Amino acid sequence: MTSRRVTEQTGPSPSTLGRLGSALGALGIALLRWPERRRAYSDLQKLTDRELADIGLARGDIARVFEPDFRLPAMPAANSNEIRPRRAA
Repeated sequence: MTSRRVTEQTGPSPSTLGRLGSALGALGIALLRWPERRRAYSDLQKLTDRELADIGLARGDIARVFEPDFRLPAMPAANSNEIRPRRAA
């Protein structure tokens, strides 16, 4: 005859509590950042198409700016000369 060990679990497991805590933390951070993001979105909407182009955006990019994987495309330098910092004499 084999004996089986039975454990009684009361309440959620520690891993469940950890995931819940992480989710609540992420929600809290999102809520804290919301006014700043809304302000930035509004400021971008106020720019002209020319001003947006100067910073490498098109009007259609504004909604995507806050996506986690959004990256601006690499812009070629305005001239072919490499800009190097000056050294102190």
